[in-house]
Amino acid sequence: MEEWLSGYRFQIKYNLAESGMRDLTLKQLLNLCNETSDCLDDLLLEDMPTTGSQYLRKAIADCYENLDPERVMVTTGTGEALFVFFNTVLSAGDEVVTSFPAFQALYEVPKAIGAKLKFYEHRIEDNFVFDPIRFSELIGNETKLVIINSPHNPTGAECSAESMKIIVDKARKVGAKVLFDEHYRFLPHDGRDIISSGIEMGEDMFATGSITKCFGAMGLRVGWLVGEPQMLYKCRDMRDYLTHTLSPISEKITALALENRKTIIGKSIEILQQNKITLGKFMHQMSDLFTYVAPESGLVCFPKVTLDMPSQKLAKLLIENAEVFCLPAHSFEMEHHLRIGLGSEPESFTVALERIAQALRKV
Repeated sequence: MEEWLSGYRFQIKYNLAESGMRDLTLKQLLNLCNETSDCLDDLLLEDMPTTGSQYLRKAIADCYENLDPERVMVTTGTGEALFVFFNTVLSAGDEVVTSFPAFQALYEVPKAIGAKLKFYEHRIEDNFVFDPIRFSELIGNETKLVIINSPHNPTGAECSAESMKIIVDKARKVGAKVLFDEHYRFLPHDGRDIISSGIEMGEDMFATGSITKCFGAMGLRVGWLVGEPQMLYKCRDMRDYLTHTLSPISEKITALALENRKTIIGKSIEILQQNKITLGKFMHQMSDLFTYVAPESGLVCFPKVTLDMPSQKLAKLLIENAEVFCLPAHSFEMEHHLRIGLGSEPESFTVALERIAQALRKV
């Protein structure tokens, strides 16, 4: 995945491969927070606590129901949160149940540790839904960790609270830990303020999160891990040997963004909803070439392509003939799909889809 993104994201005209909102400038983000860069003038460029500053952990905790900031550890993106968590709770031979397709860190890091993987397959013929019965059947007496990625990347499927409960009950029955990877919980599509977190299933749950994709602030590189304080202490010890701390500038700006999240997310939702309508019309018009399931939440979708062509070849065709970059399913160790991100400016997004249509009609 990263080879594709690093290879094309900075040089392509129409980038639909990204999984986040269009990135904001610092001025734009501060304006949405009703601040100016003056708010950084007196910021002490000091070393921060490994778990994150108290003010940032409180801002994160306030995005959950009745969460104590002591149950929050700040990390350099969710990638580090996942890495330290997996390396703290897993050992070689442990069994892990997770989704497929998925963001690669969710299974490649456990695999590198030596864990045995069991995959819950998201099927387009089932509209990519989380089937809690089929998911629970994968959880057995040897299972040590269950990972629920909701909203799901790359399909945009959301695991309902009822489905979560069934899966969590089965995990508890066999003594397995449960991790919720919730990068997109700030972007529901149905008018909710925020998507309920799996952490609310009980104090024995774990969750990761971030503002970077939903807020259009990838460069801040701020993520977090939520869970039992004793386990967070162990994860903190590992983080001391990795990035150790965040910049106080990133912490300050992230806290401001979280405190003003309704304003920032409101702008993101406007763009997302407009692009989702545009994409729905496009997929209807191109139904002979695509099988499409609209995302329930988040910023990405995973339409199936009916052309008998390797996804890498198709992605390169669109790059060369339409100047449009979509992520090939090969990046998710699959074929016959493209991941399309909905975070571009609506005008650019519309033009990109028109160019895709022209290129594919020629094929």
